[in-house]
Amino acid sequence: MIFKKMKLSSKIGFIEAIMLLIIFTLFIGFAVVNIQSSISKGISAEFDIMAKYSGTQVQM
Repeated sequence: MIFKKMKLSSKIGFIEAIMLLIIFTLFIGFAVVNIQSSISKGISAEFDIMAKYSGTQVQM
């Protein structure tokens, strides 16, 4: 395997790159889920306000 032939500094750099990739992927996933929830709540609240003023309930 190529990993066994690499120098120690290259191995450390490779492992750090993999760790950062995993961490950033988790952060991006958390941000997407959090933003999706906020947008959904905002749209739902906006439909409720429009329903109050128009007198008809918008079904979701």
